[in-house]
Amino acid sequence: MGRPKRLYLLGKYRLHAPKDAEKDKAYPVELEYTWNRQIIRKTMNVFVKVAD
Repeated sequence: MGRPKRLYLLGKYRLHAPKDAEKDKAYPVELEYTWNRQIIRKTMNVFVKVAD
């Protein structure tokens, strides 16, 4: 018998920047959800710099 399925999403904030990101360039922040073993990313229209 397994655990019951979660009825709500769990997510985290993720900065969508490359590994060699520029310091003065702004990159989008995304909400990253996991649902039924699928990763769902939604852009929040918020841009921040890597140093922030």
